[in-house]
Amino acid sequence: MDKPIISIDYLTWVRPQFHELLFYFMDKIKPENKKKIKLNILATSGQEGVFAGMPKDIVHDIVYFPSGLNYPAKNNFSITRPETYSIKLDEDILMSNYMWDFIIENIERVDDAMLMSPILSANIPYVDEYMRGLFTPEERKAVEASFLKVRLGVAWGVDYSVLNKHTIDAEEWNPEEFWNSVKSEIKHPYKGIHPLRVSAESHDLLNEYSLNYLDKIFGKNDFRLSERNVVYFTNSFFAIRTDLWKEASTRRDLYVDRYDEVPINLLMHEKGLKALAIENGYAMHLYFNNVRDLDKENALYNKIAKAVMV
Repeated sequence: MDKPIISIDYLTWVRPQFHELLFYFMDKIKPENKKKIKLNILATSGQEGVFAGMPKDIVHDIVYFPSGLNYPAKNNFSITRPETYSIKLDEDILMSNYMWDFIIENIERVDDAMLMSPILSANIPYVDEYMRGLFTPEERKAVEASFLKVRLGVAWGVDYSVLNKHTIDAEEWNPEEFWNSVKSEIKHPYKGIHPLRVSAESHDLLNEYSLNYLDKIFGKNDFRLSERNVVYFTNSFFAIRTDLWKEASTRRDLYVDRYDEVPINLLMHEKGLKALAIENGYAMHLYFNNVRDLDKENALYNKIAKAVMV
């Protein structure tokens, strides 16, 4: 049997039950693509026995890490895998088997890019493209109106108030102008800012309208890859060359905190690499942690799972 070439590292946290939808769709991956992947479930002590019904015919392993702040240890595990390619998968990413097949079949495209990802809902920078591709103009305008209510200030030690000219001081939402300002006026590496990230109302509207399009989000669409120059990418899901992820994660000069998100972004810009976006390829990330409400999130997950697990 051929050895897998892709390590899928599934990082569980406080929503381990979300694995049921992941396993449901991974079971549907094409047999020839299942041979190319290894699923590593990076769990936390106390979650023993949770992950039942593993996907069929996929090499897998479950590794338990001490409770508490274990992301750095999980990250170190991921970047030392022997597979040529890696996929970082947070537990709250929901996507179809069609998306998995497309990524697996096109994984070598990341040889010349920084990373590959679907068009995710609660994601920087793709939330606006997600809405343009799925929502009616009225639905999109309603979410954008919620962006204009957001007063940006100091977060994570960075003053983002200069960006209020695009939110509370603007009459309409213009994502292109917003990102131009982030690029030119926010000097700190923490450029992962967007009104969605700090607005519970925006998340709720985004998720409410997304429920109208589950057939397309989890369906087989005309997927195609597009190169993007992105100002910043929030890394709840991405496919990458393992050696490049390791370089980003071990370059101490790129770190500003305990996490690999900023190093990945800084290395992308340092090397002049593009991000590969899967056009017409949608996936859901329900909530940024800044506004997360577990009860609300679990109820939303259950509604989605009931609708798509048929």
